[in-house]
Formats: sequence, C-alpha cells, structure tokens
Amino acid sequence: MTTRLPVLWTLAGIAVIAGVFFLLHRLRVQQRSLVVETTLFWRQAIEETRARVFVQRFRHPWTYLFLVLISTLLWLGFAGLERTPSAARESLVLIDASATMARGDRFAATLALTEDLVEALPRASRTVMLCGGRVRTVLRPHEHARLLRERLAGALPEASPSSVEVALRGQLARKRRGKLRVFVAGDATLDTQWVSSLPDDVEVVRLTPPAEASTANRGITSLGVAPAQSGAWDKIDLLVEVSATGASSLTTPAVAIDSDALAITPERQGSGNAIRFVYRDVATKGQQLDVSLPSGDALGIDDTARFLLPEHRQLRIAIENGVPDLLTDVVRADPALSLVTTSPDVVIRRFGSAFGASAPALELVAEESQANAFLIQHEADQDPYAVLTRLHDRLGLAEIDATEVARRSGRVISMGASPGPVRGLRVWQSLFSNEWNFVASRSFPLFVAASLRWIGGAWTAPATLPVGRHTDLSGARLTSPDGHALTSLGDAFTPTMAGIYQVGNGRRIAAALLDPASTAPPQGAAALPNADAPGSAFDLTTALLLSALVLLLVEWALYQRGRLP
Repeated sequence: MTTRLPVLWTLAGIAVIAGVFFLLHRLRVQQRSLVVETTLFWRQAIEETRARVFVQRFRHPWTYLFLVLISTLLWLGFAGLERTPSAARESLVLIDASATMARGDRFAATLALTEDLVEALPRASRTVMLCGGRVRTVLRPHEHARLLRERLAGALPEASPSSVEVALRGQLARKRRGKLRVFVAGDATLDTQWVSSLPDDVEVVRLTPPAEASTANRGITSLGVAPAQSGAWDKIDLLVEVSATGASSLTTPAVAIDSDALAITPERQGSGNAIRFVYRDVATKGQQLDVSLPSGDALGIDDTARFLLPEHRQLRIAIENGVPDLLTDVVRADPALSLVTTSPDVVIRRFGSAFGASAPALELVAEESQANAFLIQHEADQDPYAVLTRLHDRLGLAEIDATEVARRSGRVISMGASPGPVRGLRVWQSLFSNEWNFVASRSFPLFVAASLRWIGGAWTAPATLPVGRHTDLSGARLTSPDGHALTSLGDAFTPTMAGIYQVGNGRRIAAALLDPASTAPPQGAAALPNADAPGSAFDLTTALLLSALVLLLVEWALYQRGRLP
C-alpha cells in the first residue's frame, strides 16, 4: 500500500491520533460535592475543585481502540491510501490522435475506452500521453482520473502521422522501476519486428475502438514539383497523386492557386488504386496552392492539402573585368543567374578590389595571402564548425579531387570559416587556371552555382514537404500552424503536423499530410493483443471513508444503549 503523502507523515499522523486519544482517555471528569459556607469563598472553591483529572488506571481499552480505528480510517482516506501495483508494474497509455483516427467517431470512442481504463489502473503508476502532431502528457502518476477528462476536452485528431511509436521509444529510453504495460489506444501501427524485440518486462496491448461500418476512402498521398519539361525557368511541372481503398472512386482533384482555379488539364498516369495527375508548365512565384477532393468518404482529413510553390527568382550577378572567362560562362549557362552590370545581388571580383565593395562577393585571392584554399565568410551569429559541415557537401567540395590538386600545387587544400558583415567566399585564384583539374571536373559548375546561390541568400529549403520529412533550416526559428514557437534542432527541421509554418526570416514552409498509412484502412492491429476490458474501479479512499462512516454509526448506537462511556 502507498499514500500520496510521504510514509513518515502518514505514520506520524497515526501516532498523533493514538496519542491524543490516549490522553483524552486518561482524562476523567471528577464529580465531588463541596459545601461553600459563603459566597466570599466561591472563587477559592472553584480553584480547589478541578473538573477533570488524570486517573491512575487505564480503563475502557476497547473503546480507546475503537475510536483510534475510526480516526485512523479518516486519516488514511485524507492521505490517499492506494494499492501498490503488483510486481511494481507501471502502466503507460498512448492515445493515438493522428489523422487516421478522424474516421467517424473512432476518436471519441477511443477516449471513452481510455477514461474507463484509467479509472481501473493504479493511480501511483499510470501515465497517459496524447500522441498527435506533438506528444504531450495529459495525466501523470498520482493525479486523479477526473483531470484526464478535463485535459482531453476539445482534443481532436490532427493532420499528422501517428507519433505513438515515437512516444513509446522515448519512454523506453528512460529508467523504469519494474515491469511496464503499454496500452496503445487507437489504430496506430507499430513496427512488428521492433515490438517482438522488446524486453520481456515490457508488454504492449491495444485498446480497440468499435469497427467502422465503411472503410472506403480516397486521399491525397503525394505532391511534388519538378523543373518544367519544356525548359521554362519560371515554370514547374506539378504532380498530385490520389490513392483509394475499398469501393471509393478516384476523381480528378480540384487545384487552385491563390484561390483561383488552375486552368490546366492534367495528364493522368497510372491505374488501379493510385493515380497520378501531372500539370505541365505551372507558373511558380511562391504562390499558395490548394488541392481538394470531393468529401463523403471515410476520412475527410486527407481530402485537402495546402502547398507552397517554389519561388524562382534570378540572382543578379556582376563580374569584374579580368576575372577568368570560365566563370562568366558558368553564370550565363545557369538559368537561375542573370549577368548584370548594375545593382547586383552578388559580385565576382579579385580580392582587395573596390568593385561592388558593399555587395556579397565570390573573391579570387592569391595563394600567399590566404592559408585556406576555400575561406567562407558567414554571419557572426553562426557557428563556424556548423557552417563548414553544412557547406562542404552543399557547395560540391566533396566532389573535388583535393589529393590531386594538393599533389600538383604542393600545398594542403583546406577549408576555413570566419565571421563577417556579409556572406562571402574567397578561393585561391590559381584553382581557376587550366593548370589544375578543378575547372575540368564535373563539380566545378556545381561549386560556382551553389556558391553564388549561398552568398546571395537564395532560399534553398523546399517550399513544401510531407509531414515527418527532414529539411535543412540551419537553426531557424519557426511558428507552427497551432501557434507554438519552434527552433530547428541544429540544421534539421521536421514538421509534425500539416499546415503553414512561419519562418523567422519571413519565409513560409507548407507541410502536407501525404501519408498513405492514414489514407489506407488501419493496419497492424492484429500484431498487438487486445487489452482486457477494464474492470470496475476500486477506490480505497472511498472505501475507507465509507468504513469510517459505518463505524461512527455503530459508535452512536452503542453510546445510545450505554455500551460506550
């Protein structure tokens, strides 16, 4: 047995009760007649005649024990006496609040099952977590089950994949006091092999809500863009995949750009339960794109998707006279770059030149003036090591045969980073000569194009990505669709729910559900045994208070009959 109060406090309370009743039991009323001759001695008589005195002999021990028992029951009820779980077993309830739970009233039925289950679990060792776009604990050990209903009020399934397995893995990584029984409340699927490899002291069971009468459903399971097949720089090809299960039919989705219907007839590709619709030559200027399907199927949360088209903006590049012509050739060959003479976004110049002095620059520097072959100038609030790690692959430097260049030049080819007022990149001028194989390698155009894009601050993160997929945001600060402030972990950011994320630099990222597992009927339930129906809750506090009430009635009856003093 355990109590909500510390054990010492509970025992001390019982000791105080026993002591108080012991003293009261020893204290007796002394009845003695005293004749007062005159009222002048009245006060003196009162002082000499005490109404209560301590008696020498301990009488009525059964009455004493009876009163101590009643008071102890009341005290234990106040202290919250609870049963200790058998074999120190902990209970973890994971409520699936993902998109697949939006079918009919499955989510409401699951919450009702969960509330009944929690009432029957030992209060001291139960934890309840709501697993939607983000995992949050809604009931902690020792908290009353009534709090669960209040905290789940208004909870709805979210447009996100299931996070039950993520929550379970996180809980298993923590130290446990004993055996753990996990209740998966809902349709969340777990990796069967991973579940079978769990320790013997971990048991995973499922709370299964009532089966739905119809599972026919269709939903948007993929969205994507690609450079226009026509070669137009300011256009893209858009792909929308629609999947169906059961008897649901596949229909052409409705597509709108900034609330205006897209007047392009799509190409239909594929057959069976998944059809791809391809829209050619869609103008892309960072607009908002909405895709929708007719409603009326089993799951409505996957019938709509919001998409942000990429913003194709040409970088204005100015090149100083005397710079190797091959750099000019690369700029002219890249449709994302525009060669200009005024108001450039990025300049290419020799180190120390005043050409475009205030603009971010790709600079060519003599070998004797710089120890590193590549020196990156980054913002002052960035970590140099993180910048080097991130840009090594992005700029294509991993493709350079640094060993061969070092052998021919007789110098170590290294990469460095330092803070500066604006972005920039300084490179040994000798690397751009035909003497080395750098300019002849396939990585050279990639290096120049990627360097100019990074220096110019071109947005490299995708405008839209599926929920659960990582993207590089370099520690950006974001606001989630439900208004929570977020910070990407290192360079990686993973959206956990569908909607528009506001990025601190004024950009936006759209996350779409695009989860085939949500569109398809719930799978994987057979991999987990069903949990037993919860029995009626046995609240020790209520039992203790009722017992004390019964004993008080017995005491009153005995006192009325003269059986108790």
